[in-house]
Amino acid sequence: MWTTVILLFSAMAIYEFVVRFLAYKSQGLPVPANLRGIYDSETYSKRSAYGKEKLRLITIEHVCVSLVTLAFLLSNIHSVLFYHIGQFTSNMYLQALFMLGVVILISQVIKTVFAAAQTFKVEAKYGFNKSSARTFVSDRIREFLIMHVGLFLGMVTLFLFLHNLLGDAVFVAFFFIFVLLEIVLRAFTVFFMGGKHKPLEDGPFKEKVKALLVKAEYPVDRIFVSDDSKRTSKPNAGCIGFGKSRAVLVGDNFFDSERYGEDDVLSAIAHEIGHAKGYHVLWSIPLRLVMWVVLVVMAYFVVNSGAVSTAFGFAELNIAFGVYVLLIFFKPVWLLFDIPMNAQSHAHEFAADSFEARMVGKRAAISSKKKGARDNFENLTPHPFVALVINTHPSLARRIANIERSV
Repeated sequence: MWTTVILLFSAMAIYEFVVRFLAYKSQGLPVPANLRGIYDSETYSKRSAYGKEKLRLITIEHVCVSLVTLAFLLSNIHSVLFYHIGQFTSNMYLQALFMLGVVILISQVIKTVFAAAQTFKVEAKYGFNKSSARTFVSDRIREFLIMHVGLFLGMVTLFLFLHNLLGDAVFVAFFFIFVLLEIVLRAFTVFFMGGKHKPLEDGPFKEKVKALLVKAEYPVDRIFVSDDSKRTSKPNAGCIGFGKSRAVLVGDNFFDSERYGEDDVLSAIAHEIGHAKGYHVLWSIPLRLVMWVVLVVMAYFVVNSGAVSTAFGFAELNIAFGVYVLLIFFKPVWLLFDIPMNAQSHAHEFAADSFEARMVGKRAAISSKKKGARDNFENLTPHPFVALVINTHPSLARRIANIERSV
């Protein structure tokens, strides 16, 4: 079992390295004919340099985190931490939280160092970063508390509690917990996002947005502007939530009149309405539910396996460590699901683009896409394999060709 875990972890680390290498090699290739004019030659060279510099830093971060995690596994650090805290408390929840918390904290410190370099060196160098040190630290703490303390460690604690209470029925219970979590995260997205959101001010532009909502037959009263400019110069928009919780969210970078006009903002909103009216979030759930079923079945065999725990220094079955190893086993399965999920996501993007073109016209839709790609320094020549298994959006060349064909 020890060999299986180590080889599986190493294989996935190598795979992720190869994917990033392919993405790196695709930077700066000749631009497709329908995208010429987005960048002049000097700007395109700068964009390629940005893409390569960003990927180099991401790759170095990945290698560092992978080596540290591998060192933890090889040195049985999890069992060492577990038995160390066991000298001070016999509470199984505190033992599990200490064992996993220390490992997660060390990994997050490494990631935070690289995130700071990415934000204040690479993003700043190319004019994208608007985040202050205070905002950066605040966002990282928020992310750590929500994603790692609240979700991961919180879910591990809940799993241990229900395992004691329900036995193996906990795996069925957790399937429904995952389903509920999917619904909550999507219904209340705004509460899990960083930054502040304020209502769009009354005025002529708000009336245009309302007119677009009426034309699109998408009745929404809540239209927010997010303070994205405190973090980045890149534009963004979205339709979030569903039912009474749904709202339109527009990043304030879209209101930079030197870069964007009102038509660009309306195009971005129309695109997001296309996603919402197509129920793309809901259509993505069935495939994710199948993935959760596979995860629960795998969990039954991995988490309950005493051989997993004893292979890494534990005297007996350790449920919390089993959950940790489960994530290693599930990574290649997640990869297999990424391919159909990305294919579905690409189809949804094409559908939203076509809807956008019907609402604001093809010319406005294409212009908005090109401006967004220009200001985001989007890679115009992604590697086909990376586009298949990693990128949730189709290449810009394919999206524009789809808009030109749309009715």
